Amino acid sequence: DNKKSRGACYEHATLISLNDYPGWYDLQKEGVKAPLAWNDFARSVTEGKTASGTHTIGKPMLISETGAGGIFEWSNNVTDAKWTLKYQSEIIGGDVDVAL
Repeated sequence: DNKKSRGACYEHATLISLNDYPGWYDLQKEGVKAPLAWNDFARSVTEGKTASGTHTIGKPMLISETGAGGIFEWSNNVTDAKWTLKYQSEIIGGDVDVAL
């Protein structure tokens, strides 16, 4: 699902999986927002605050798809602009930290 907290069909699922790319498609450049985004969604699931209401309480949640792109040739770029390997590493590092 890519609806995050707006997902209205979670009550029919036994497992809630989410596809999202925090920091990549939303372009929040003030630091990597992956941990904040994933933790906010997990909290809304565990507290029953999605569009599905309390039907999400007690259901397991997993990150089923996430990531960021990087152009290999930009490996010597010291900035963390979008498409650089440094920016990709920051995004994916944040995803992995929160997933573990």
